[in-house]
Amino acid sequence: MTSWLGISLLATLLVLLPALYTYLVRAMQARLPVLRSKRICLLIAHPDDEAMFFAPTVLALTRPQTGNHVKILCLST
Repeated sequence: MTSWLGISLLATLLVLLPALYTYLVRAMQARLPVLRSKRICLLIAHPDDEAMFFAPTVLALTRPQTGNHVKILCLST
């Protein structure tokens, strides 16, 4: 009996989690402003920060349809 409960709980989670993720992503995208035709300077502290931490941001800002001009400036010692 408990194995059926565990299986049904797992099946429910497998359906609900992707649906919740999709809903939250769309809700957040609707709230965030879209930058278009802007000159943007991304200031980072280490040479690989843009690839390791800001890749989704850089990809979103550099889409051709946004028309943004993006520069990345690294200040490191």
